[in-house]
Amino acid sequence: MRNSSSNNKDPSRDRSPVRTTTRTHMRLRKTPGAGRIARAVLGAWLAVGLQATASAQGQTDLLAVYSDALERNPQYRADAAQYHAAQQLVPAAFGKMLPQIGLRARYEHIWEKIDGQYYNVQNFSFDDDYDRHGYGGVLQQVIYNGALWADLDAARLRVAQAGFALEGRQDALGVQVVENYFAALGAEEGLRYANAEVETLRQESEQASARADAGLALEADKQVALAAYELALARQAEARSLVESTKLQLESLTGKRYGALKLLPADVALELPQPMDENAWIERARTHNAFVLARTAGLEVARKELVSARRERWPRLNALGQAFWDDHGGGVVGEREEEEQRIGLVLDLPIYSGGQVSARIEANKAGVTGAEALLEQARAEAVQATRQAYLTITTGLLKAQGLKRAVDAANAAEQATRAAYEAGTRTNADLLQAIGTRYDAERNYALIRYRILHASVQLRAASGTLVTADLIGLNRQLQAGELTP
Repeated sequence: MRNSSSNNKDPSRDRSPVRTTTRTHMRLRKTPGAGRIARAVLGAWLAVGLQATASAQGQTDLLAVYSDALERNPQYRADAAQYHAAQQLVPAAFGKMLPQIGLRARYEHIWEKIDGQYYNVQNFSFDDDYDRHGYGGVLQQVIYNGALWADLDAARLRVAQAGFALEGRQDALGVQVVENYFAALGAEEGLRYANAEVETLRQESEQASARADAGLALEADKQVALAAYELALARQAEARSLVESTKLQLESLTGKRYGALKLLPADVALELPQPMDENAWIERARTHNAFVLARTAGLEVARKELVSARRERWPRLNALGQAFWDDHGGGVVGEREEEEQRIGLVLDLPIYSGGQVSARIEANKAGVTGAEALLEQARAEAVQATRQAYLTITTGLLKAQGLKRAVDAANAAEQATRAAYEAGTRTNADLLQAIGTRYDAERNYALIRYRILHASVQLRAASGTLVTADLIGLNRQLQAGELTP
């Protein structure tokens, strides 16, 4: 799939665990969003000199489609936007622990009435209505609030979760681009084999018809050849439809229509995964698959939210400062202006809040249980995808070897059958069957290469080891030109 240095890469390439917050953020910088990633991919593409070649030949290659997908794919753009939104959770959570400074203005219309004793004045009677307005500043600083620290930890983990989800989407998009690109190539290759088969069987049908008209062959031979030709035309029409269908699938990833694609050479190297240990790949998938990491972060978020809910019962200590100027338009003490400055501490100890805290704790306990189940599901899916890809590669290589031998045998059988037919020892039906067998063998051998290379990308994505360099290495093997079966 890639050059020798890439092929020998151990699957233990590090992808930072969620619990190591600093390393997590360092790794996530490689996926800051669709635009920057696409520019990085294009820069790497230019570095290996592929753009000039593609432009010169007028054919699109794999890396160009992948770059378009990173820039234009709606699902990836949505995940990139979610990651950017998640990044704002940390400053929002941290901001709650910084000084809260604000201005406050107030206006009141007051009616006041006093009857009775007032400051030792007997039979005091007074009533008045007046306005009071003022303005000032308020400063509040958290000194201790355990729930806010848990919320900050949860926010950091949410950033990691969104980042790993974005990486997983990037990996999945790369796999899908490879799958759809090779499906389009396979369909085009199938069409070319169908065209060649139609032309061969047309010639055989014309020869059988001429021989039958000359009395050198039976009418049945003529009809058998004609039937084979008509069936080949039907397969040709189906192959044309498949070409259009696969091009539409490729277009669905980017919203862009593609013409000619660069081709995979017939002698492309197909190699076994390194290391040749399925358990090593499975273990890597259980711990380093991007979606597993995202679910792991999600579980840690749920646990932190449970801690935050429990800490709502803890005491909270804040420093509070106020400075106000007020203008009183009347009242028992008369018209006046007042200035007031206060600073102090406020200690809150929740005792009963109508069951809100208990309900939040129970809800977050259920959230932890759900997050554990989602993590278990993600691991199972990663392991399943890894096993399937590993099996496809290993069995595909054995099948490819068998199909290569089948192609050689089918070619030899067709030549022998043709010679025997011309000698009169084999029938026209035998020759047509030999021709069909040869084309089937060649078509199947051509398509198995795409399945193996696609499975190689799937294996790396499922195990958390897929990087842009893998796609660049695969892209280097593509060539401009036309298929000639």
